[in-house]
Order: sequence, then structure tokens, then C-alpha cells
Amino acid sequence: MPSKRNIVPEMAQEPAEKLPTGDLAAIAAAQLQNFEIDGEKFQIRQPTTEEYDEALSLQRVVYRRTLAQPHIKALADIPCTDDERSIYQGMLNNLEAEFAGLEESAKKRDLAREIARLQEELDGRTLAEETASERAVLARDRWLCARLLCGADGAAVLPPTTTPEAAPAWERLPLAVKDAARPAIWYVLTLVREAPFSWATLRGPR
Repeated sequence: MPSKRNIVPEMAQEPAEKLPTGDLAAIAAAQLQNFEIDGEKFQIRQPTTEEYDEALSLQRVVYRRTLAQPHIKALADIPCTDDERSIYQGMLNNLEAEFAGLEESAKKRDLAREIARLQEELDGRTLAEETASERAVLARDRWLCARLLCGADGAAVLPPTTTPEAAPAWERLPLAVKDAARPAIWYVLTLVREAPFSWATLRGPR
């Protein structure tokens, strides 16, 4: 969750699955992430760049607003929970293992800075920040679910959010589906941010 650089990190909300290897063309071929709830199959499509940016903007706004609430401010002197500390420590352990396997390079120096940043963040992490991050990530995930949720056939489950039918359809969607969609949303967000690519694919044929 947050830092001076990244206001609302998603550490606790990110999937443990490894990203696929290969270039962007191969990864883009799998545009949908499957999940199942109560025997019904659904998919989450990858967000567009605009959707991705809007979702993160919403996440930051909700984080700031939540931190400003009096009952959240009252938690500012309380350390974060043990579960939160465990999440951070797991991230640090992974980064330190990666750091140990690298030769001296710009990447290793960047990783050292990231490890130091995360450790500093963990040392000062409060229950207020933890609570605000959880609320912000939930708001982001709900916003994305309303736009990215597809059925087994790949067609959108809900009408476009700009239509009058969108809000009633969203309320009719079972909460179990909304919650089950979240790990698939985390995965596609990670994919958008970190998927390997090739410049040749992006440039296209010459």
C-alpha cells in the first residue's frame, strides 16, 4: 500500500501468480482472465489505457478522502496490523532474493532503492493508511468490475456505464460475483503494468 511515490500501492491486493513470459503480441492474445463463482463462468478483459488511468485516479482520490475522515485520522497513531506487516515483509523478502541474484547494474541499484523505500514505508505504516488503502483499492476494483466483467462468451455482462440501465444492472449483480472478480482484476492490472513486450511488435510491420 502507499508511499511518497505511489500513493496507493496494491501490495495486499495483487495476485501471487507469475506473469506469462513472451512478447506483448503473445500476451495480448489472452485478453481475458477467467474466474468461476457458483458454477457460473466469467471473464475480466484487460482495461484500456484510459480505463487503467481512470481507475488509478479514482483509487488515489478515495485514498485521500478516506484518510481525511475524522474516524480514520483517529487511527493515525496506531501501527498497521500484523497481516499488513506480513504482506510488506513478503514483498521485501522477494525483492531481497531478486537483489541477491543480480550482478552489479543499474537494475540492482534501482532495486536497492526500492527495498529501502519499502522498508521505510513499513516502519512508519499506520492503521489509518492501511484502512484507507483497503477502501481505495476496493473502490477501484468495483469501478473496474462494472466495466471489464464479461461472460463466458467474452461479451460484456453489464450495459455501458453511461447508459440509464447501468446502475440498476450493477445493483442486481450479486456481491459474490463482484468479490470473486477482484483477483482476476488484480491479475490484469499487473499484466498491463508489467507484461514483457517487444519493440518490433509495437512498431508493427515496416
